[in-house]
Amino acid sequence: MSADTTEESPYHNPSSWLSWIAAAAIIALALVIGANWDGLPQDSLAPLKGNITPTTADSTEVTTEKDLSTRVQQLEKQLNQLTTEQEELKNQNNTLTDKVEALHYQRNQLFEENKQLGGRRSLPEVVLSPVIDGEDHWVDIRIKRGDTLTTIFKRYGFTTAVALEVARLPVARPLNRLKIGRRLQIKATEDGKFDSLRYEYEKNTFLVVTNGPEGVQASRGQPDLRSEQRQTSSYIDSSLHAAAKSAGLTERMIVELQSIFGWDIDFARQLKDGDQFAVVYDERFWGNEKVENGPILAAEFTNNGNRLRAIRHLDEEGGEHYFTPQGKNLRGTFLRAPVKVVRITSRFTQRRFHPLLKTWRAHRGVDYGAPRGTPVFATAEGQVEYIGRKGNYGKTIIIKHGGIYSTLYAHLSGYAKKSRRGARIKQGELIGYVGSTGAATGAHLHYEFRVHNKHQDPLNYETPRAPGISESEKVVFDQVANRMTLLLDQASGLKLTSTSEVKALEDQDGVLSQ
Repeated sequence: MSADTTEESPYHNPSSWLSWIAAAAIIALALVIGANWDGLPQDSLAPLKGNITPTTADSTEVTTEKDLSTRVQQLEKQLNQLTTEQEELKNQNNTLTDKVEALHYQRNQLFEENKQLGGRRSLPEVVLSPVIDGEDHWVDIRIKRGDTLTTIFKRYGFTTAVALEVARLPVARPLNRLKIGRRLQIKATEDGKFDSLRYEYEKNTFLVVTNGPEGVQASRGQPDLRSEQRQTSSYIDSSLHAAAKSAGLTERMIVELQSIFGWDIDFARQLKDGDQFAVVYDERFWGNEKVENGPILAAEFTNNGNRLRAIRHLDEEGGEHYFTPQGKNLRGTFLRAPVKVVRITSRFTQRRFHPLLKTWRAHRGVDYGAPRGTPVFATAEGQVEYIGRKGNYGKTIIIKHGGIYSTLYAHLSGYAKKSRRGARIKQGELIGYVGSTGAATGAHLHYEFRVHNKHQDPLNYETPRAPGISESEKVVFDQVANRMTLLLDQASGLKLTSTSEVKALEDQDGVLSQ
């Protein structure tokens, strides 16, 4: 054939190839414009919008714009509502401000009235206590931050010149720096002038200021506390300390209870579950606030079925003693143990293997295990016969008690200041501290008890009792003992023959308690 009649492929035809490229470019441009339609300037899109019929996708865009418009309207509505609420809160705040200002005005009026009344009216800053000492002019104040004697005097309508006069007294220096939380009582005269004040500048120690004909005077001393008797009792099921704490006894009272019955009960060895105790004691109040627990007035301890009772008595010289209800002295001439923390690690025996010397030998004393530094007390009144190092005993003290008895305290870590050769020592007085000097494997106290210089077992030797109640004091003591016996019956849960007996005894003339 003179001419090639075969159809030519468009891929080999340049013009066709260029046409395909142009078509592809138009399609790509269209896609770009569609993807960024919302981002283009509206003016540039106007010609296109007029010639394009909306597709399904375009309808979605229109719907979205309507939703946004609706949402904007909703937000504007919420904003208007919040603005309205804000205005209401402003109005409420203005109302509250007016009320506060009115209260301030009323408070200032009260201050003015208080001044006219001479400071006798109690103001909102303080709480009035009940009638104190039978008078109704005492006001009880708790010191707050920023309080000074001058500001307190101003608060109650007293002249500040008196406050300055009080502050200049040498004995009244604690009033120049009032302690936050401390108590101050202040009293006015009938005509509204400052009469007196009482300030607790230390626990149970008070400064008293009076304004009398001779001017302002100040003194320090103990307050007149009001006492109320309390009764408590408990059973021992784990330890005496836990039972006593659950019954409301303080640490001091627990030690005191052990001291009272310490001559008859070995609290280290003899306590059993089921033992019980009862206590009658004083609670002391200043105004309407409890200050402290007073001494134990009467106590009962039942150990292994054996019941012991103790009644407190003050002798003619003010000395404190505890007697049985029959007037026998509970105090022996010797304490059962020279340490308060009682844990016996080795007893009195004629044959014991010494852990350091590795030999069998007699152990003629009792070892009490206790931490280093635990206080050691003299078991009886006497005179220091020896103090110093003594061979395997280490640091040692020997006390002579009259012509018959002597006690030895060994392995001490140190001595009390008063402990020196020839010094007179009272029963229960501190003489030294537990240690491990000498031949000792650890901290403990080695205690020996000797009669006519012969070793005796201090846990089993029967020492004589101290003298009983004197005949001259027996009448008063019997009155107290009868009343306390009934109170112990109540405390321990025993049935009284008559519930009126206690009241009858309370109404008796004479001293019923001390």
